[in-house]
Amino acid sequence: MNELYADVFARTYGFKTIGLRYFNIFGKRQDPNGAYAAVIPKWIAAMINNQPVHINGDGETSRDFCYIANTIQGKSARRRNRES
Repeated sequence: MNELYADVFARTYGFKTIGLRYFNIFGKRQDPNGAYAAVIPKWIAAMINNQPVHINGDGETSRDFCYIANTIQGKSARRRNRES
């Protein structure tokens, strides 16, 4: 829906828009036991507790992970670039 609303406002009011989607963000205070816990804190918690690390599938699938500080830095850079 983000892109749909952005497109409507861009066409109606002449706004410039951009949609940013964040997936697989992790950080040092993320709860590994939460309902929406990412895989990185789950793996770290398992390793700390000498438990097996669970990998879904055959291990051949790859994902990109982004540390929260890098996400904030990228968003801030995008904002500064937009304002200039």
